[in-house]
Parts: sequence; C-alpha cells; structure tokens
Amino acid sequence: MPSKKNRKSSAAARRARAGRGFQPDAGQRSHRVQRDFSAAKPKMRPATQMFLVGAVAELVALVMLALALFSGVGSTSTIIATFLVCIVLSIIASALAGILALVGLVKYRRMTGANIALLAVSIIFSPVLWLALIALL
Repeated sequence: MPSKKNRKSSAAARRARAGRGFQPDAGQRSHRVQRDFSAAKPKMRPATQMFLVGAVAELVALVMLALALFSGVGSTSTIIATFLVCIVLSIIASALAGILALVGLVKYRRMTGANIALLAVSIIFSPVLWLALIALL
C-alpha cells in the first residue's frame, strides 16, 4: 500500500494527465506555455506618444469648432445647445493640445519641430481666440 505522500503525488499526476485543476508547486513549472505578446508590438517613445495625443486632441478641437459653426439644423434651442457644447469641447481639446505641445517642447528635444507646429495650430485655431476677435470687432 502506498504511503500518504505517494498517494498525493499520484493524485496530482492523475489530475495533470486529465488536464483539470493541476496547480504546480512553487518549485515546479506549469505545463502551459506562457506567451509574451508585448514583443510583437514595438513601443513608441514617450515624445511620440505625447505628440500623437496632442495631435488627436487638436483634431477633435477642429472638428468640434467646425461642427459648432456649421451645424445649423433644428430648432433654435437645439442650435444653441449644439453650439455651446461643441465650443466648450473645442476649447478643452485645444487647451489640452496646447499644454501637451508646451510640455513636449520643454521635456523632449526629439519632436521639437512637430511640437512647435502643434502649438501654432492650437493657438491659431483656438476657439477662445476667435471668440475674442469676434467680440472686439
């Protein structure tokens, strides 16, 4: 008759062969192969990531500004609500793009030209600037 230790190890071996509920001890390796999927996709540098987030934010700002100015369909209250929501979202997205461009200029030298261009676009197409110009005229 096998001892208790042999009975436990043979029970673990049976479960492993059956493929259900096998938990390896701390010193044993698992029978399943762990795959590393992080090696398949190359990581972008932080400067590139920050620039891309800023560029997407500026694109959202431009789309919201165009939508606010050219979406005149519906009742008066619908037009005003759409205008206000789109202008607020455009201001937030443009400010985010400008801040990311400034941080990219200060912190990373790699994307200096692209960050200067992003900062210029975020200032030129800023809804706050255009609303201030309209108010002054």
